Amino acid sequence: MAEKNKTSLFTWLVLILIVLGVYASTLPDRGVTASNQPLEPSQFEKIRSALNLTFKQKTLASGLLNVEFTITNNSDKQIKDVAFRCSELSKSNTVLSRNVQTVYEVLPAGATGHYVINMGPSHPQAHATQCVVMNFEY
Repeated sequence: MAEKNKTSLFTWLVLILIVLGVYASTLPDRGVTASNQPLEPSQFEKIRSALNLTFKQKTLASGLLNVEFTITNNSDKQIKDVAFRCSELSKSNTVLSRNVQTVYEVLPAGATGHYVINMGPSHPQAHATQCVVMNFEY
C-alpha cells in the first residue's frame, strides 16, 4: 500500500494566510479619506451659534427654580418651540438637578424674546446654575 503524504500544520497556516490576504485585497477600501476642508456645520448648528442667551435665576419661597431668559435670534431664520435646559451644580461641579422646559412660541429672525419659567424644584445644595438652548424647530 502506498503511504499518504501528510500536509504539515505550517503548510496549512501559510495556505490560510494566503487565502485571507487575497480575500482582504478584494474588499472595498473603508479607510478614512483625508480632506483639507472642514465639515460644514448643519443648519441647526448655524442657527444655534447665532442665538444669544442670557438668564437670571432665583429660588422662590416655594423652592422652585425661577429663571428669566432673554434670547436674541441673530440668525436669518425664525425659530419656534425653544427648549431651555438648566442644570444646578454643587460647589464641586457635580450636577445636582437638570430640568428642561419648552416655550411654544415663534421667535422671528432678528427678534428678542423674554421668558420667565419655573424650571422645577431647586436643589438645596445648588451653588451655580447653567442654562442653555437645548433644542428648537426652524
